Amino acid sequence: MRPSSAPGAAPSRWALATSTTLKTNGAAPGHVATDFNGHRGAGAPEQGAAVVIRLATVDEDGPSGEVFQDDTRLTW
Repeated sequence: MRPSSAPGAAPSRWALATSTTLKTNGAAPGHVATDFNGHRGAGAPEQGAAVVIRLATVDEDGPSGEVFQDDTRLTW
């Protein structure tokens, strides 16, 4: 869906100036060891970042409006 066609949404200047399809997804990195939790998480920050990077680089045919943890689509 192009940003300008999203119901009730005001498209950004960037979205209007490009022909890029804007995708919006949620990323759940899981319980990773960070300063925030005293490094008590089960995974490394790099593992948690993998889902964020994957969604940030999704192509035009990729998902939109979904939430993912690792490669799993979560229901919400």
